[in-house]
Amino acid sequence: MASLADAHICHECMVHPLLLAHGNAQRVLVLGGGDGGSAREALRHPSVREVVVAELDAQVPATILQYMPTLADGAFDDPRTTLVIGDARVLVDAALARAEAFDAVILDLTDADGEAATLHGAPFFAKLRALLGPRGAIALQLGAPWFEADQVARMLDALRSVFKFVQPINTYVPLYGTLWALAFASDSLDVRGSEATVATQALLSRESLRHYSPARRAALFDIPPELMAVFGDR
Repeated sequence: MASLADAHICHECMVHPLLLAHGNAQRVLVLGGGDGGSAREALRHPSVREVVVAELDAQVPATILQYMPTLADGAFDDPRTTLVIGDARVLVDAALARAEAFDAVILDLTDADGEAATLHGAPFFAKLRALLGPRGAIALQLGAPWFEADQVARMLDALRSVFKFVQPINTYVPLYGTLWALAFASDSLDVRGSEATVATQALLSRESLRHYSPARRAALFDIPPELMAVFGDR
Protein backbone atom coordinates (compact mmCIF):
# COMPACT_ATOMS: atom_id res chain seq x y z
CA MET A 1 0.00 0.00 0.00
CA ALA A 2 1.11 3.53 -0.68
CA SER A 3 -0.41 6.91 0.02
CA LEU A 4 0.83 10.35 -0.97
CA ALA A 5 -0.76 11.72 2.19
CA ASP A 6 1.18 9.68 4.75
CA ALA A 7 3.61 7.21 3.17
CA HIS A 8 6.38 9.52 4.37
CA ILE A 9 5.72 8.58 8.00
CA CYS A 10 7.19 5.07 7.90
CA HIS A 11 9.94 6.03 5.47
CA GLU A 12 11.15 8.95 7.58
CA CYS A 13 10.92 6.96 10.81
CA MET A 14 12.91 4.01 9.46
CA VAL A 15 15.61 5.97 7.68
CA HIS A 16 16.48 9.14 9.58
CA PRO A 17 16.99 7.92 13.16
CA LEU A 18 19.31 5.20 11.85
CA LEU A 19 21.36 7.32 9.44
CA LEU A 20 21.63 10.22 11.86
CA ALA A 21 22.83 7.89 14.63
CA HIS A 22 25.38 6.34 12.27
CA GLY A 23 26.69 9.74 11.22
CA ASN A 24 28.51 8.65 8.07
CA ALA A 25 26.40 6.06 6.27
CA GLN A 26 27.59 5.66 2.70
CA ARG A 27 25.96 2.49 1.39
CA VAL A 28 22.27 1.80 1.99
CA LEU A 29 20.35 -1.31 0.95
CA VAL A 30 16.56 -1.15 0.69
CA LEU A 31 14.80 -4.51 0.50
CA GLY A 32 11.44 -4.03 -1.15
CA GLY A 33 10.97 -0.29 -1.34
CA GLY A 34 9.73 -0.23 -4.91
CA ASP A 35 7.77 2.94 -4.22
CA GLY A 36 11.07 4.80 -3.81
CA GLY A 37 10.13 6.40 -0.50
CA SER A 38 12.92 4.94 1.64
CA ALA A 39 15.48 5.59 -1.10
CA ARG A 40 14.26 9.19 -1.29
CA GLU A 41 14.81 9.69 2.44
CA ALA A 42 18.24 8.04 2.43
CA LEU A 43 19.39 10.26 -0.42
CA ARG A 44 18.73 13.33 1.74
CA HIS A 45 21.90 12.50 3.68
CA PRO A 46 25.06 13.97 2.10
CA SER A 47 27.21 11.05 3.25
CA VAL A 48 25.18 8.52 1.24
CA ARG A 49 27.01 7.53 -1.92
CA GLU A 50 24.94 4.53 -3.00
CA VAL A 51 21.40 3.25 -2.46
CA VAL A 52 20.53 -0.21 -3.76
CA VAL A 53 16.81 -0.96 -4.01
CA ALA A 54 15.86 -4.63 -4.37
CA GLU A 55 12.25 -4.87 -5.57
CA LEU A 56 10.66 -8.20 -6.48
CA ASP A 57 7.97 -6.82 -8.79
CA ALA A 58 8.96 -4.50 -11.64
CA GLN A 59 5.36 -3.25 -11.81
CA VAL A 60 5.71 -1.55 -8.42
CA PRO A 61 8.22 1.16 -9.41
CA ALA A 62 6.65 1.41 -12.87
CA THR A 63 3.20 2.03 -11.41
CA ILE A 64 4.50 4.49 -8.82
CA LEU A 65 6.39 6.47 -11.46
CA GLN A 66 3.30 6.56 -13.67
CA TYR A 67 0.64 7.46 -11.12
CA MET A 68 2.44 8.69 -7.96
CA PRO A 69 5.80 10.07 -9.10
CA THR A 70 6.09 12.50 -6.19
CA LEU A 71 6.37 9.57 -3.79
CA ALA A 72 9.78 8.62 -5.19
CA ASP A 73 10.51 12.30 -5.90
CA GLY A 74 13.31 11.53 -8.35
CA ALA A 75 14.98 8.85 -6.24
CA PHE A 76 15.18 6.40 -9.13
CA ASP A 77 16.74 9.05 -11.37
CA ASP A 78 19.47 9.86 -8.88
CA PRO A 79 22.83 8.45 -10.10
CA ARG A 80 23.47 7.11 -6.60
CA THR A 81 20.46 4.77 -6.86
CA THR A 82 20.59 1.27 -8.33
CA LEU A 83 17.23 -0.49 -8.81
CA VAL A 84 17.54 -4.27 -8.87
CA ILE A 85 14.46 -6.27 -9.88
CA GLY A 86 14.53 -9.62 -8.17
CA ASP A 87 14.20 -11.56 -4.93
CA ALA A 88 15.80 -9.84 -1.94
CA ARG A 89 17.01 -13.20 -0.65
CA VAL A 90 18.99 -13.79 -3.83
CA LEU A 91 20.49 -10.30 -3.72
CA VAL A 92 21.53 -10.69 -0.08
CA ASP A 93 23.15 -14.08 -0.73
CA ALA A 94 25.02 -12.66 -3.73
CA ALA A 95 26.20 -9.65 -1.74
CA LEU A 96 27.47 -11.91 1.04
CA ALA A 97 29.31 -14.06 -1.50
CA ARG A 98 31.06 -10.92 -2.76
CA ALA A 99 31.87 -9.86 0.82
CA GLU A 100 29.96 -6.60 0.37
CA ALA A 101 29.03 -4.42 3.31
CA PHE A 102 26.26 -1.87 3.88
CA ASP A 103 25.95 0.76 6.57
CA ALA A 104 22.17 0.46 6.70
CA VAL A 105 19.61 -2.08 5.51
CA ILE A 106 16.00 -0.91 5.34
CA LEU A 107 13.37 -3.63 5.10
CA ASP A 108 10.40 -2.01 3.35
CA LEU A 109 8.59 -5.25 2.66
CA THR A 110 5.11 -6.69 2.52
CA ASP A 111 3.53 -8.18 5.65
CA ALA A 112 5.51 -10.80 7.55
CA ASP A 113 3.54 -13.78 6.28
CA GLY A 114 3.18 -15.82 3.12
CA GLU A 115 6.08 -15.43 0.68
CA ALA A 116 7.69 -12.74 2.85
CA ALA A 117 7.69 -14.82 6.05
CA THR A 118 11.27 -16.04 5.62
CA LEU A 119 12.45 -12.43 5.32
CA HIS A 120 11.31 -11.74 8.88
CA GLY A 121 12.92 -14.57 10.82
CA ALA A 122 16.20 -15.11 12.68
CA PRO A 123 18.01 -16.95 9.84
CA PHE A 124 17.51 -14.05 7.44
CA PHE A 125 18.27 -11.47 10.13
CA ALA A 126 21.58 -13.29 10.73
CA LYS A 127 22.43 -12.87 7.05
CA LEU A 128 21.69 -9.16 7.26
CA ARG A 129 23.88 -8.94 10.38
CA ALA A 130 26.76 -10.42 8.37
CA LEU A 131 26.12 -7.86 5.62
CA LEU A 132 26.52 -4.85 7.91
CA GLY A 133 29.67 -2.79 8.15
CA PRO A 134 30.99 -1.23 11.38
CA ARG A 135 28.19 0.64 13.18
CA GLY A 136 25.75 -0.81 10.67
CA ALA A 137 22.10 -1.36 11.52
CA ILE A 138 18.83 -2.52 10.03
CA ALA A 139 15.38 -0.94 10.22
CA LEU A 140 12.10 -2.69 9.59
CA GLN A 141 8.35 -2.57 10.13
CA LEU A 142 6.86 -4.98 12.67
CA GLY A 143 3.11 -4.47 12.25
CA ALA A 144 0.20 -3.30 14.38
CA PRO A 145 0.90 -4.03 18.07
CA TRP A 146 -2.77 -3.75 19.06
CA PHE A 147 -3.99 -6.21 16.42
CA GLU A 148 -0.87 -8.25 15.56
CA ALA A 149 0.68 -8.57 18.99
CA ASP A 150 1.93 -12.12 18.45
CA GLN A 151 3.60 -11.16 15.17
CA VAL A 152 5.27 -8.06 16.64
CA ALA A 153 6.53 -9.97 19.69
CA ARG A 154 7.73 -12.87 17.53
CA MET A 155 9.74 -10.60 15.24
CA LEU A 156 11.28 -8.77 18.19
CA ASP A 157 12.26 -12.09 19.73
CA ALA A 158 13.88 -13.12 16.45
CA LEU A 159 15.78 -9.84 16.25
CA ARG A 160 16.95 -10.14 19.86
CA SER A 161 18.27 -13.64 19.17
CA VAL A 162 20.59 -12.15 16.53
CA PHE A 163 21.44 -8.55 17.47
CA LYS A 164 22.81 -6.89 20.62
CA PHE A 165 20.69 -3.73 20.30
CA VAL A 166 17.02 -4.08 19.35
CA GLN A 167 15.06 -0.89 19.77
CA PRO A 168 11.37 -0.71 18.82
CA ILE A 169 9.54 2.50 18.02
CA ASN A 170 5.88 3.27 17.43
CA THR A 171 3.85 5.90 15.62
CA TYR A 172 0.34 6.31 14.27
CA VAL A 173 -0.08 5.73 10.52
CA PRO A 174 -3.45 6.93 9.14
CA LEU A 175 -3.23 4.69 6.06
CA TYR A 176 -3.10 1.63 8.33
CA GLY A 177 -5.67 3.09 10.72
CA THR A 178 -3.73 2.18 13.83
CA LEU A 179 -0.57 2.52 15.86
CA TRP A 180 2.32 0.99 13.92
CA ALA A 181 5.48 -0.68 15.23
CA LEU A 182 8.95 -0.51 13.71
CA ALA A 183 12.40 -1.38 15.02
CA PHE A 184 16.13 -0.83 14.68
CA ALA A 185 18.64 -3.62 15.24
CA SER A 186 22.41 -3.59 15.41
CA ASP A 187 25.39 -5.11 17.18
CA SER A 188 27.20 -1.82 17.57
CA LEU A 189 24.90 1.13 16.91
CA ASP A 190 22.65 2.33 19.72
CA VAL A 191 20.10 4.28 17.67
CA ARG A 192 18.06 5.34 20.68
CA GLY A 193 21.08 6.52 22.65
CA SER A 194 22.53 8.53 19.76
CA GLU A 195 20.61 11.78 19.79
CA ALA A 196 22.56 13.39 16.92
CA THR A 197 20.82 16.68 17.72
CA VAL A 198 23.16 18.89 15.70
CA ALA A 199 22.95 16.60 12.70
CA THR A 200 19.18 16.42 13.05
CA GLN A 201 18.84 20.19 13.08
CA ALA A 202 21.11 20.44 10.04
CA LEU A 203 18.98 17.89 8.21
CA LEU A 204 15.76 19.68 9.13
CA SER A 205 17.13 23.04 7.98
CA ARG A 206 18.22 21.52 4.68
CA GLU A 207 15.32 19.20 3.89
CA SER A 208 11.54 19.45 4.13
CA LEU A 209 10.76 16.55 6.43
CA ARG A 210 7.07 16.13 7.17
CA HIS A 211 7.03 13.89 10.25
CA TYR A 212 10.43 13.32 11.85
CA SER A 213 11.80 15.92 14.27
CA PRO A 214 13.76 15.98 17.56
CA ALA A 215 10.50 16.17 19.52
CA ARG A 216 8.96 13.40 17.46
CA ARG A 217 12.06 11.27 17.97
CA ALA A 218 11.49 11.13 21.72
CA ALA A 219 7.86 10.15 21.18
CA LEU A 220 8.82 7.37 18.77
CA PHE A 221 10.82 5.52 21.41
CA ASP A 222 8.18 6.07 24.12
CA ILE A 223 6.38 2.73 24.28
CA PRO A 224 2.89 2.90 25.88
CA PRO A 225 2.88 1.01 29.20
CA GLU A 226 -0.04 -1.15 28.14
CA LEU A 227 2.01 -2.44 25.20
CA MET A 228 5.21 -3.23 27.11
CA ALA A 229 4.27 -6.92 27.19
CA VAL A 230 4.39 -6.87 23.38
CA PHE A 231 7.47 -4.68 22.93
CA GLY A 232 9.54 -5.35 26.04
CA ASP A 233 12.38 -7.78 26.61
CA ARG A 234 10.95 -11.15 27.55
